[in-house]
Amino acid sequence: MPVGKGSNSVIPTKQTDLLLWAQNFASGNGQAGGAANGVTLGYAQYNLAYSQIYSVQPVVNTYAAALTAAPPGRRTTEALAAAKTVAQKNMMLVLRPLIQQVANSPEVAFFSGQVAVSRQMKANIGVPTHDTDKTVAGANAVARTPRKVPDSAPEIFLRPIDNLTMEVRYGWSGAGLRSSNSLKRSEAKPYGAVALVLFVKFTAPVAGRDPYDGMVLLDSFSKSPQTYEFPANVGGSTAYIAGKWVSAKSEYGKWSEIKTFVVPMQGGVQTRA
Repeated sequence: MPVGKGSNSVIPTKQTDLLLWAQNFASGNGQAGGAANGVTLGYAQYNLAYSQIYSVQPVVNTYAAALTAAPPGRRTTEALAAAKTVAQKNMMLVLRPLIQQVANSPEVAFFSGQVAVSRQMKANIGVPTHDTDKTVAGANAVARTPRKVPDSAPEIFLRPIDNLTMEVRYGWSGAGLRSSNSLKRSEAKPYGAVALVLFVKFTAPVAGRDPYDGMVLLDSFSKSPQTYEFPANVGGSTAYIAGKWVSAKSEYGKWSEIKTFVVPMQGGVQTRA
C-alpha cells in the first residue's frame, strides 16, 4: 500500500502496514508516494533535532524483527507474541511525539530561521495533515476511542517579559477563569485537548474580512504558563495572536479572541529591520 500519498495519509493499524509506514517514516523505503529520506537522515528538514531521532531506527528495526518472529495470522508462542506487542508499543512511544511535532510544524516559514514543513513533505512520511479526519492516535498498539476536539474556545493571556520573550497562559471558560490579572485561575486544558496552538500575524485585521485571515502557526503549548521567544527582527512590532485547542487527532477547535501583543525589544533597542 502506498504510504504518505496525498494530504489525508493515515497511520495504519494493521501490523504489516504499520511496519511499512514506520520504515518510510524512519528512513524512506522507495514506495510510491513515500519519502526519499525519512526523519533519520532528513530530521532537520522535518523540524526535528538529532537528539529526538537517534532512537527512531533502532525501535523500528526491533519491531521489524519481532514481526518477523511472530507474523500476524500465524500461530506463535506467547513469549514471541508478547515481545511483538512490547516492541510495537515502544516504537510508538518514540514515534508519536515526533508525528505530532511534524504535524504541527508550519507549512510556510514566517520568521527568519523558522523551519517550514510543507503539506507534501508531511504526506511523504505518512504524517496526517491538520485537514484530515484520520487520527494519529490510530497508530497506538492498543485500540481506543480518540478524544474529540473540545467545543470550547481557549482563553489566552499574554504577558511581555523582556528581550523578545512572551509568557503564555491559557485556560477555558468552563474552568472558571477569573481575569487576565488573576494567578488563581484554572489553567487546565479541557477534555480532548492535548495542547494550545497559537497563530500570529503582524498586520491588523481588516474590517469586513475574516479577522483570522493571514494567521500562521507560531508554536504549540502543552503546559501553562510557558514562554516563547520571538526572533530579533520583530522586536517592538505589534503582533496579533489567537489560539485553538488541538486534539490527539491533530484536529483544531474554535478560535480564541485575537490578542494584541507588542513584542518586547531586545535589550530595550528597536531591532526590527
